[in-house]
Amino acid sequence: YTTTGPVEALLSSAGVLQTFEKYFEYEHLWCGCGIRNVHFLGTLGDWQLLRKKTEELKNFTLKDHVGEFSEYLDGVLPIIDKFISTYQGNVDNDFWDHIFDYTHVQKPGPSG
Repeated sequence: YTTTGPVEALLSSAGVLQTFEKYFEYEHLWCGCGIRNVHFLGTLGDWQLLRKKTEELKNFTLKDHVGEFSEYLDGVLPIIDKFISTYQGNVDNDFWDHIFDYTHVQKPGPSG
């Protein structure tokens, strides 16, 4: 397609690989170390608003899942804080070098 860029081509290839994983065993298929470049769009205010709204999501949890969802959000908020810090020019190279942790990746497959 005329709108297919490098990202779409890569995702298409990954989809084909997953389709055939029943017939092949793929080894050492990982992303490497960290993320080399990021480009943040929007304004600092946008990122701060995203953090505020993420924090406010704690008010909308079901009573049976309050702890579970709050713990999830408590894990997301420091990541957003790192994004904001990076946006402000305070880059934590260790964070970006270790943002992808292969030891905790589950085997890809259908969701649900």
